[in-house]
Amino acid sequence: MVLKSRFILLLIIPLFLNTLDSHAQLAGCTDSRANNYNPIATINDGSCLYDKTIVNPRVVIPELPLNLFENSGMISFNGLLWFHNDSGGEAELYGLDSLTNEIKATIRLTNATNTDWEDVCQDSLFVYVGDFGNNTGTRSDLKIYRIDKSVFPDTGTVNVYANSIAYFYPDQVDFTERNNKHNFDCEAFFIHSDHMYLFSKNWVNEWTKVYRIPTQPGTYVAGLVDSFNVKGLITSADFDEARQELALLGYQNYVPFFWLMFDFHGNDFFSGNKRRFDFPFTQIGTQAEALIFHPDNGIYISSEKSTLIANKLMEMHTWPWTKTLHTGFTEADSSEFIVYPNPNQGSLRMSLPENNSAIMNIQIIDSSGRTVFELKSERIVDEEEIELDTQNIPGGNYFLIITTESEIYRKSIHLVD
Repeated sequence: MVLKSRFILLLIIPLFLNTLDSHAQLAGCTDSRANNYNPIATINDGSCLYDKTIVNPRVVIPELPLNLFENSGMISFNGLLWFHNDSGGEAELYGLDSLTNEIKATIRLTNATNTDWEDVCQDSLFVYVGDFGNNTGTRSDLKIYRIDKSVFPDTGTVNVYANSIAYFYPDQVDFTERNNKHNFDCEAFFIHSDHMYLFSKNWVNEWTKVYRIPTQPGTYVAGLVDSFNVKGLITSADFDEARQELALLGYQNYVPFFWLMFDFHGNDFFSGNKRRFDFPFTQIGTQAEALIFHPDNGIYISSEKSTLIANKLMEMHTWPWTKTLHTGFTEADSSEFIVYPNPNQGSLRMSLPENNSAIMNIQIIDSSGRTVFELKSERIVDEEEIELDTQNIPGGNYFLIITTESEIYRKSIHLVD
């Protein structure tokens, strides 16, 4: 009889531990800035939803040099911002001193033609120029030029030979001319984990497709990795290795926007938080073409020159939206918060610290993350304790979540019908 009881116990314990583990690894929205934030979720499932966010970038340089009137790609290297122009421009990169707004150096590719240069990116050894603009959808000569970083000058002009990487899209079978009416244009790419990731400019459905190709010279079939509804036309992209953030620049109805992707899993860029930022309508016609991260927790955005709008350099700080917020829990029993009786039936009381003005919110949340009771800070009065009416909440196990200005406290509670 004793042996049988022990055998049953051995079967029950792993099941109990698995139940605890599955509860501890609850998937949901983990960004407390989102509308659907789930404070007990521990795995970000990419479901976060945000209000529409309007931002107006600060102008760093009101008008770039005339040489950059159609600038389309930008990187930061050796203290200079390196730009190139798009289709029809010279096969050259221009090194700009952003403090003086002067072009200090030029790289001329002797074996290249600027058919439609649209973006530039870099890794630790090379700079890559994307000649993959394809407005008509007819191009079969898509390529990326690779330039050794050792040849980049501090000043003056140098002529260099560039290796090339050719590729084609596996899902494009029709090359009939359809000017701005197809999904095989491209103006954005970056390097990550020794691969180039290309983001298409889908004229028809305003999504973007992600393709991947190696960084070594050769000819490749671009691997189709993923797609995402960006609700617009993508013109540039960049990836910040240190912060593990992705930025996509584009426009919709001639108004610029950018997406920030963060807290994703590995190379699955769309598996985490996806937040869009729109420029105000007053920026209509601003042809934002290039975007890069800069070290001060932000991004640079440049635009082409048009009849009414100058080719300018703008800046946005991204940390208010992407920095990690404190969402870890402190157990309520180890703080000034005492919750009683627990279990309880209909009336839950909670002692408050002297400075209860720091309390932002009190919630009772079920095991799925659904809020079944909430008390906003404006209703929390200056008293030593507060009573929570729980009589309309079905019996079961819940979490009491107390959010203050600096911490989030959690207490497991059991309600009795």
